[in-house]
Amino acid sequence: MGPAPAEFMSSGSSIKILSLPKLQTNGENWVTYKERLRNHLTSKGLVRHINGTAKKPVEVEIINDKTHKKGSPTPMTNDELETYYDLFTDYEQKEAQVRNVIYETIPKSVFLQVKGQPTASKVIDKLVAIFEHKGQATIQETLNKLTNLRYTDRSSMHTHVGTMFKIRECLAKMGYEISDEQFTTYIRTSLTPTFRSLLTAMSAAARTMGKPIALDALVSAIIEEAETLMSPCSDWPPKSRFTVPTETAARAASQSYSRQKHRNRRISPHSATSHSRPTSPQRFSP
Repeated sequence: MGPAPAEFMSSGSSIKILSLPKLQTNGENWVTYKERLRNHLTSKGLVRHINGTAKKPVEVEIINDKTHKKGSPTPMTNDELETYYDLFTDYEQKEAQVRNVIYETIPKSVFLQVKGQPTASKVIDKLVAIFEHKGQATIQETLNKLTNLRYTDRSSMHTHVGTMFKIRECLAKMGYEISDEQFTTYIRTSLTPTFRSLLTAMSAAARTMGKPIALDALVSAIIEEAETLMSPCSDWPPKSRFTVPTETAARAASQSYSRQKHRNRRISPHSATSHSRPTSPQRFSP
């Protein structure tokens, strides 16, 4: 689990930070953090201090006990001076608000790297420089874990599938979404040839319906099949495992058929396999 969201109110301003994620040191949640941070600061009217378009008021200097705009020979009037101080205070306060939000939501090690930047927008630029590549690298590393994960026959299918869901959730937190259809492919690819008959039967039923295999149906079917194969009464290795669909596959196919619009239509065992094969071959692990 990642760090808890930051919740506090700055004592020097009215800006509040509610439920902002804490940036993780390895950049795992950088994409989410960056978007949430930018959205939060924009909602507070600080967008110009994010993108660097806020201009600091011209500095002043004292010449012969008179206040001048730097480089100007003409002293400032009292009204000009009051306007200057108002603008200067507003600018500095908003700069501090942006820094405050960032400093309270980044690790100390990162704070030490960004604290010396001259403006709030430069602090954000420094964060981008540190984490943009690191975040992408972390996403790719996590995606590789999902791609290379493989089930071992007669091990816990619950644990295997649970691990895959955790990796998917982790990727989502990084801003990398995997659709149910894509995730179904990852699960199928992770299985051993022992499940070929089950997957073939489910694919046939899905083609008949003109829809992809539902994620929940696939997970339920492979867990049931794995538990059946782990039963002390089951043969190992399974007999004719590549030619005859298992009972689980048959039930999965039957359940898929029942979802068709014409529920009263009877489908023969041959009709489920008489349709054209999918354009891409089924993927199985070696």
